Amino acid sequence: MIKKIIKILIISLIIAIVLELTIFNIKHYQSFFYGKTIIHNIDQTVSKNKLYSNNVEINIQDDNIIEIQDINRKVNNIFIEGSSEKPSTIKIMLKDEGNDNYYDAGKTYIVDDVKQSKYISIHPMGKLKSIKIIVKTIGDISISKIFLNKNVPIIINNIRIIITFIISYIILYIKTLKPFEKNYKEYISTIVFIIGFLSVFILLFVNVSNYGRYEYDYSKVNQHFQYQILARSLAKGRVTIDLEVSNKLLALKNPYDISVRDDLLSTNDDYYLDYAYYKGKYYSYFGIVPCLFMHLPFYLITHHDLNNVLAISLSCILYVISGFFLTYQLFNRYYPKAKFKQFLVFALSISVLSGISMIIRKGYFYGIPIAFGSSLAMLGIGFWLKCLSDDKRINTKYLAIGSILLALVAGCRPQIFFAAFLGIPLFWKYFKNKEIFKVKNILAVALPMIIIASLLMYYNYIRFDSIFDFGANYNLTSNDMTKRGFYFDRIITGLFAFLFEAPRINLVFPYIHPYTITSNYIGITIYEEMVGGALLLNLLTIINLFVFKIKKIIKQKELFYICLLSIIISIVIIIVDVQIAGILPRYICDFGFLLSFSSIILWMSILNSCKNYKSLIFKIITWIVIIGIVYNFLTFFTDGFIIDGYNAYRKVYLIFYYLFSFGI
Repeated sequence: MIKKIIKILIISLIIAIVLELTIFNIKHYQSFFYGKTIIHNIDQTVSKNKLYSNNVEINIQDDNIIEIQDINRKVNNIFIEGSSEKPSTIKIMLKDEGNDNYYDAGKTYIVDDVKQSKYISIHPMGKLKSIKIIVKTIGDISISKIFLNKNVPIIINNIRIIITFIISYIILYIKTLKPFEKNYKEYISTIVFIIGFLSVFILLFVNVSNYGRYEYDYSKVNQHFQYQILARSLAKGRVTIDLEVSNKLLALKNPYDISVRDDLLSTNDDYYLDYAYYKGKYYSYFGIVPCLFMHLPFYLITHHDLNNVLAISLSCILYVISGFFLTYQLFNRYYPKAKFKQFLVFALSISVLSGISMIIRKGYFYGIPIAFGSSLAMLGIGFWLKCLSDDKRINTKYLAIGSILLALVAGCRPQIFFAAFLGIPLFWKYFKNKEIFKVKNILAVALPMIIIASLLMYYNYIRFDSIFDFGANYNLTSNDMTKRGFYFDRIITGLFAFLFEAPRINLVFPYIHPYTITSNYIGITIYEEMVGGALLLNLLTIINLFVFKIKKIIKQKELFYICLLSIIISIVIIIVDVQIAGILPRYICDFGFLLSFSSIILWMSILNSCKNYKSLIFKIITWIVIIGIVYNFLTFFTDGFIIDGYNAYRKVYLIFYYLFSFGI
């Protein structure tokens, strides 16, 4: 076994190195045939009477043009020699044999961090006559020379070698050793390793996301630091947010009317965006449970604020753990003889493809209660499944743990609590045999629900004078939530956007691109650019559309009702989200795990009933999950490259942009 593994490692490394030196550096070999290299020192006068010398500084605010005329030869690339610590936009205008006037050939970006960005392939029609290079930068850029037809060196990309090595190793390992044919229960250590690998990935990507790296600064309050401020207030025994209310805000007749508020007040100075404001005081309407479990203990112990990077990472890692745990308990209950490969594929589908990528890709505060609440819901359902290991008796301890976890969901994201209704089909046979009506089991369900609900109701009442009001309506946000209302016409748009709408697709990395939601709805609802509905993030969930067709092959009756109720609850959550808040990518995480959960049951039913085609069907499922993982990975880069503000995220974006654009 060890010799085989060493052999696989060596072959995988050779494959990675050979691919890096050949296909991934194809431009190096193509440049052998580019012809003579022409060097132009930048010493000409261009627009705005600016003189370019061998070390010219280009004005930050203005576009600047470098023009090279009378070239009259075939040109395949240009190389910009100089320094650009921050990305600069390079727009290329060409004159060639097919065009006597300049035409826009496209744009790209150059930056010192990414060496290959300065080698720009161009494709004129015939011989190139003249070229204009239009430069716009967010920092200082010095350009000393422009090369035409410069030989491209071999540029080794260590990240690409590692990725190729890992993929090669996985493929060869599976093909050679066939490790996943045994029962899933024999692979606990492998499951832990996979969860650990995914956790490292989450930490890395949240750390470089658009908002994840924001440091908390108590002197500069904004909407991303609500749990930090709430923790400080709770430590002082207060539920109000410890922020001063300005006289300007107090003077407003309707502070929730943004059309008036933003005309008279300035954000995060005269008022604080996305905080709940009620009767002259600030509150946080976001669920208190994540703050109680993470931010408050951290503050009490360290007297420092918990950074959002860690809080979001912990929430997303908990989501992955919960997805694996729920799948494990589902298999223990209904598919105890399943192979590890089946478990792994479906565990990945619920842990990775159910919307958590929408939280990670942004990496900011708003995702914490969603990821945390969904995680608790999956853990709660998982423990309820675990308490049913005996077909006649209920394990009261696990029943109580599941009930506590599900009750806490309401303190994170109330609409996710609808998932608790899955207890009806789960416990149905225990209603019939009266097991659920034993005093200890009633108390195991009722006590956690009553106690936690009472505490949340009290928390609501002392803030908003209502036990059922969580405060979202009093949010100082982009619309007046107190007058938002319920409109049926919003539902159709929301269901389509959350489930079916597809992104724009082209050949520019990351190949999938956000779309702006359009509809015939006339009125106010809140949209953010989406990158695909839940059924695209996890293509396996499309099977939910055929739940009634598959009913006849589902052996256990309660499994059909678990699937059906999961779908119904998902639709209810979507309607609640659309009516209360809007259509935002991160809300997919509210219900995505439920659609994935039901899809696992439906696919397993198909696999167990179609034995003659079981191998083929499983291969299709596996490839669907692989495509889903790639799709969700690409969504991390769909914010694209934004020129104003070069941060770690945009550096990583450019690295991966050229990682996959080696041949263009």
